[in-house]
Amino acid sequence: MVTETLPTTLTWEAYRRAFETEAVSMERYEILDGRKIPLTAPTVWHQYISSNIFSLLKKYATETLRCFVLYAPTDVLIQETPLRVRQPDVLLISAERLQAQGGLEVIGPLRPAPELVV
Repeated sequence: MVTETLPTTLTWEAYRRAFETEAVSMERYEILDGRKIPLTAPTVWHQYISSNIFSLLKKYATETLRCFVLYAPTDVLIQETPLRVRQPDVLLISAERLQAQGGLEVIGPLRPAPELVV
């Protein structure tokens, strides 16, 4: 597989091309104004708290069938120019918003804003 070298400052087009052609990476980062910001590993306490938040929201989503709850890493597109992509620990998005993007099968970052991010 041929890999494309990404520019120092990412554009939406370069990000999208890399997202569609590159193998899935375990590297976690966010993009702020086109620059990749590496994320450090969370602490055990952080994971404990975020997993509890996820569990509570997941219970609600399962009972109501009105939303989906996703755990990191999930890219959320904030804006295309300058490129801003975030990876919240936990997010809740309504079924309606997710379906408007193409559902769970969509490739690439979430484009509609989730109703809740942690």
